[in-house]
Amino acid sequence: MNWDAFQEAHYRPHLVVAILELAAEPASGKSTLALFERLAAVLGMWGNYAIKQEGASIRAAFEIDADAERFAGVLLAKPTLAEPEWSSKFLGRIDRAARRSISTALRQRRLDRPSSEKSGHSSPANRPVAAFPDEQAIGHMLQSRRR
Repeated sequence: MNWDAFQEAHYRPHLVVAILELAAEPASGKSTLALFERLAAVLGMWGNYAIKQEGASIRAAFEIDADAERFAGVLLAKPTLAEPEWSSKFLGRIDRAARRSISTALRQRRLDRPSSEKSGHSSPANRPVAAFPDEQAIGHMLQSRRR
């Protein structure tokens, strides 16, 4: 969903902010933004969401708190003091290793999914929860790379 339309449609949504700790490559922010959009789609968010890049960070806003918590959990983002326009706020960081881990997990998920999903005949609402990547496994991969 478009960021401005999302903001108008949802009062005090939930925010996840990821600070980009990547080299000063112009394409790194855009590729991470695309990666986050794929991640949100694969996680099968229940409510509306919007994702945008703002400077050296990517902001993801969610209608439903559980969606924000799942997304933040995968990114290892921690709860922080929310601003008045947000019901909750999570803050994390993304470096090259984290981006690579998420990308690898998404690629593995794409290879493992059933053929009906690969052909586009299945929607997130129809898929069993087991078809989604294990958020804890992705989070664990990110945690081990940051040590």
